[in-house]
Parts: sequence; structure tokens; C-alpha cells
Amino acid sequence: MGVILEQIINFYTSSHDFNWIIASNIDFSDIWDPKQILKELLENWDINMVFSKGNYNIHIQQFPHQSIDKQKKSLNECDLHSIGVYPTRKVLEVIVDKNKYIDKPFTYLLAIWDPQLSYQTFDLSVLENYRNDPRYNLECGDFEWRLSVNRENELDKKDEIFIQSFWFWLDKNWYRCIVCFLRYLSDITPTHQKIWEAKIKPWSDFEIHDIYAKSTIWDRSCTDYISMFDATIEEIKHINNMTKNIKWTSLFNDEFEKERPKEFWFLLRPTQKAFYEFIHLLDKMVSENINRDFFKWDINLEKEIERDDWKIIIEQKWTLSLLFERIEKNFLMPNIKPFEEAKKIFKEIRNIRQIPSHTIYDDKYDLEYFKKQRELMINLYWWIRNIRLLVENHPKNKEYKEIPDYLKNPEYILTY
Repeated sequence: MGVILEQIINFYTSSHDFNWIIASNIDFSDIWDPKQILKELLENWDINMVFSKGNYNIHIQQFPHQSIDKQKKSLNECDLHSIGVYPTRKVLEVIVDKNKYIDKPFTYLLAIWDPQLSYQTFDLSVLENYRNDPRYNLECGDFEWRLSVNRENELDKKDEIFIQSFWFWLDKNWYRCIVCFLRYLSDITPTHQKIWEAKIKPWSDFEIHDIYAKSTIWDRSCTDYISMFDATIEEIKHINNMTKNIKWTSLFNDEFEKERPKEFWFLLRPTQKAFYEFIHLLDKMVSENINRDFFKWDINLEKEIERDDWKIIIEQKWTLSLLFERIEKNFLMPNIKPFEEAKKIFKEIRNIRQIPSHTIYDDKYDLEYFKKQRELMINLYWWIRNIRLLVENHPKNKEYKEIPDYLKNPEYILTY
């Protein structure tokens, strides 16, 4: 029995990905009943087994093992070539040299048996340096991200990184953490493993993002859902298309379709500075992005202001003032409340933006900035959506059929 266990251990520890040995590849020479030997090793907590039925890959430990009784039952029912065998944590913790993995904490967890598809949770701030460093590409979807090296820059081998996929969990307050499979973490260099290890965050208060769970774990299509960030950019595109139908010119200068601003997402760190920078970005994407030429035939683009000395000065009107003026002039709205709320939102954005421009302030860390950003972004999205609905109702847009269903149905807009 000792010779058989030694084969299983040697195969596991010498393989690159800590693979299991297929039972039919074990040398059972002079052993009359191989299954009896495997059963005894199992009952002694020396091995575990996985079976091809119900598993995509019997060469690696994807998920926690079954109970011993279930394994014994499957052992009796399966042929040796459909059984993967691997040593238990009890065995591996004794034989694996921890010092060998001192700089590779995630690889060590695989070496002592943690499942390949187990995961670690991390503070969002672990991504900050990568996002701010042009040597790295942080490819962001709204539910799944990827991290890689920008090949235009030469990096030392130790500084290279590739993480195929990671995603986000939420707690009851909508705060986020990063989640990544141990399989991907174990492949990054020791330098980066130590960086990520320092940002490990307890996961007990977090739950998997339901849309990511549907699309990966439950294998269901979630193409009807869209985040409020992507939805905002799509709304701008459709507003431009429809305003061109009305006036042959677009309301917004930039549609951000080719490249979404990398900071246009939930904050990675809840600090005053990060919040102010996000507000600055919003103002640039909306108020500073409005095309003044859109109004030049209908509205006076300037205003006269009388000073205290009774002299008159001429000032350019704020672009959002032009937009509100145009809406009041050209659209009949049975409910004026959303329009008035929109004015408040953008007045708030502009006021917040002025603070770092005119004030010296000490940065501070406060989880409330996560909540403030989310609430502000929700309000901004609904205002942009209301603009699209107004433009869509113009007679010249009767034949415009390009609005996707997920923009028509508010239930598909994800605000978390």
C-alpha cells in the first residue's frame, strides 16, 4: 500500500498544475484487487478520488471532495480509467516543504490540496496600482475583469502578470471586494503574489454578484443586463443618433464608444480624492461634453450680466443651462419634477467639482464615499435616460428602432 501512495504523491507534487494521477496509470503490479487498495487508502484519509461522472476534469481538484461514503460507492461503480486519485491535505502538509513556497502563498495552497476553483477575496485597492500604471492593461467589464501586461512596455519577468478572470462580490451595503480563483492566482509571479496576499480581505460578509453567478456558475445567458456605466454611454450614443435626425448635429461631442474612461466605474478606494476625481470625470463626460453648436440656431449662447457699477458684461452660458433652456422651450412635460431634480444633480456635481479647485484639503478615507458615488451615478443615469426619452418622442424619431430592450426596461439596468 505504501508503494501505491508514493506513486500518487510523486505524480501530484511533480506535475506543473498539481494534477491527479488516473487510477489506471498507477502500477498495481502483483496486486489482485486495485480497488481494495484504493478503498483502504481512502478510509485511512491518505487519498481522495474524483470520478469522471459529473466532473469536467478529473485531472485536477476543482471543488471540495465528496464524503468518503460517496467516494466508496462511486469507486465500486467506475472503471479505473475514469477515476482521478490525489493525496489528502493530511498527507501533503507533512511532505510539502513550505519554505519552497515562501514567496508563492497561493501556489502553496494548491500544493497542499486547496481546490483549483476555490477562491480568495481581496480589497478593491489591490487594483489601484495596476490601473494607474501604463505598463499594465486592466480590462474592465462590469462583472468580470482581466489583468495583463501592456506589450508596448518591456518588463522584468518578475513584474509581469496575467490574471485571466476575476470578479466582484457585494455586501449588504453594496461595498465590493475582488474575488479570484486560486488557479489564476497561483500562476502569477512571486512579486505579485505577495502584493495580492497583503490585500486579502475576509469574505464572510460578501456574496457573489448575482449576474456573474448566473453567467458562469449557473451557465445562463445574461446578455439582457447592462450596468449603469455602460448604459450611460449607450444612452449618449442613441441621443446623438436621434439629435442628428432632428438637427443634423449631435448633442454630445464624444460618445466614448471606442474606449470607456478607465475611471468610469465604481471607486477602487473610498477616499475624498478619488471621489473628487470621479466627479471631475462626470462633469467632463456630460456638461463639458455637450456640443454648443447644437443650440446656436435656437438659443442665445451668451448672457448679459450687470455688475455693481452698472456696467454690462457678456458671459458664455453654461452648456447645461443651454440644454435646460432648450428643453423648457421645446418640450411640454406633464411632470416637471424629474427635470427639476436633474438641475439639482448637476448643480451638485458642479459644486463638488469646484471644491478641490479652490480649496486645499487633506485626503481622507471613508466608506461613505462608495455610497455617495453610487447614489450620484444612479441619479445621473436616470437623468441621461430621461433626455433620451424626450428626444425619442420627437416626430422625426418615429422610425428610430435602434434602442435595445435592456435600455427600454429599467429592470435590466444594474446599479450595483
